[in-house]
Amino acid sequence: MVAKGPASADSARTRILDSAERIFVQKGFVGSSLRAITSAAGVNLAAAHYYFGSKQGLFKAVFCRCLAPINEQRLLALDTLLRENPKPDLRDILAAFLRPVMLHSNQDTLDLMAQMTAEPEELTNPILAEQFGELVTRYTAGLQLVFPKMREQELNVKLTFVIGAMLQTIFNRSFFINVDEVSKEEKCQQLLNFSVAGFLNNDQPGIPKEVELHD
Repeated sequence: MVAKGPASADSARTRILDSAERIFVQKGFVGSSLRAITSAAGVNLAAAHYYFGSKQGLFKAVFCRCLAPINEQRLLALDTLLRENPKPDLRDILAAFLRPVMLHSNQDTLDLMAQMTAEPEELTNPILAEQFGELVTRYTAGLQLVFPKMREQELNVKLTFVIGAMLQTIFNRSFFINVDEVSKEEKCQQLLNFSVAGFLNNDQPGIPKEVELHD
């Protein structure tokens, strides 16, 4: 029997993840089985248990593989922005948050993100908390530099509205997904205008009354 080296093990793990991603998108978590996933990946059932522990563990690994690179881009963009400008502009902060998703997500990522919204909260909430907890905390801190008198809870609510608008945009295939890169940039700018205006629509003190909205 030939021993399998690290490269072979990594290939098996990647095949399982790729297969699981396709099947989770097609059938959802409940409608998918480890046996179907491993069969499509060309590995035995024991391999899935070895690498991921359970179907829940595999589900988490699939979504973390999708979400982690996007959120890393967001954090890097925010860090760069704050390093270059200790008093950042609202639009620049929101652009750092939105652009990695709006401009750099591929079809598979968008399909997976859409499926995530259809899954039971008891399954997805722990994953979302892990993947977005630090992200939201750091972006909220950045937004507080723009709105020092706004309560953290209010900032979180407004950021949630921005996320909702972003998800509605990217999940609308006719409006966003099946367009060229120039059109995606235009949609991103439109979403930024909308998000900036939403943030500024507040009667609390300390919030700028006007902002220049770019075309």
